[in-house]
Amino acid sequence: MSAGAAPDGVTSTLDLDSTLGDARVVVLAGGGGVGKTTTAAGIGLGLARRGRRVCVLTIDPARRLADALGLQGVADEPVQVPLEPSAPDGDTVGELWVVMLDAKSTWDGLIRQYADSPEAAEKVLQNRVYKEFSGAVAGTQEYTAVEKLHELLASGRWDVVLLDTPPTRNALDFLDAPQRLHAFLDSRALQLLLKPASGGLGLLGRGAGVFTGLLKRALGVDLLSDLMEFFGVLGGMSQGFGQRARAVQALMAEPRTVFLLVAAPHPESLEEAAAFRATLSGRDIHYAGLVVNRLTRAVLHEDEAAVRGALEDALDDADLAGRAAGLHERVRGQARHDDALIAAHLAAPGHEPVLLVPQLAEDVHDVPGLDRLTEHLFPAAG
Repeated sequence: MSAGAAPDGVTSTLDLDSTLGDARVVVLAGGGGVGKTTTAAGIGLGLARRGRRVCVLTIDPARRLADALGLQGVADEPVQVPLEPSAPDGDTVGELWVVMLDAKSTWDGLIRQYADSPEAAEKVLQNRVYKEFSGAVAGTQEYTAVEKLHELLASGRWDVVLLDTPPTRNALDFLDAPQRLHAFLDSRALQLLLKPASGGLGLLGRGAGVFTGLLKRALGVDLLSDLMEFFGVLGGMSQGFGQRARAVQALMAEPRTVFLLVAAPHPESLEEAAAFRATLSGRDIHYAGLVVNRLTRAVLHEDEAAVRGALEDALDDADLAGRAAGLHERVRGQARHDDALIAAHLAAPGHEPVLLVPQLAEDVHDVPGLDRLTEHLFPAAG
């Protein structure tokens, strides 16, 4: 490859500097394993380098990245990332903070907020059913991620908050989670379950005394009473959860809330991104575009024989030069393949802006690595 030559092929059309210039919330959605968490951290660092106070709400960063960001053993509380000047004579302006979501801790905060009294909250927090429910990650991260986002924004400490959405089967489940919970708590089925019927017994109440006694003797716990207590108190919080659901829905529809999809240059990942985009199109939200991570980039217009000749001159070893030329051609073949996939994706109905991020030479596991990534996320200033 000639010195100073630039990769050719499909080019980026998404400019994060202008797209996120006035953003208050940035939501990154996409499937698992596409670099969504690292992208969120890189965008957060880029915005901090531009003078903004930024908080990134992440779900499960890689261990080395979590260590570099200062998240060792820390969950659910914002941690500030120390930033060195981005240039020898530059000043660090703005701030970068990171929060690693702890679903149980967030649920505990909600119970304390919506309970009728501190005593009622403590009763729920000590309930065996609640402990199992709040401690189970699956099925609760979607709701608590949105709740934590709302809490961070309400604090007023940051100019912009980025949400790295949970790696769920449907990465947009979090949008509906508040309303689903409220609908369940307000449902007729739950009310019938708990409401006393004629004679003082509800649906759970019929025969409850006998059944509870049997469970207690068999299991050593009063399970039915715990269930009724748990759902009874939770049902009493329905109004608070309903208000929050409406607030979250309004937040997601604000013009300063921006959604980005993240994908990898693989058919299944791009198909998943297209499905997410189709879902987003039916919602009152601001979708900005697609970030494609780990793209193979290479100069495609160079003559193979010329490349081999240059390698032979540089290495002074024909055999080694031949192997290097073969490797170079395989890289170019992968670059052509990736370009073809992206071109086909963009040719499909619903054309969208795209930002292409190349495969980096090293994994991103520290702030200098994030700075290298940021140069590709914000190329105009790179």
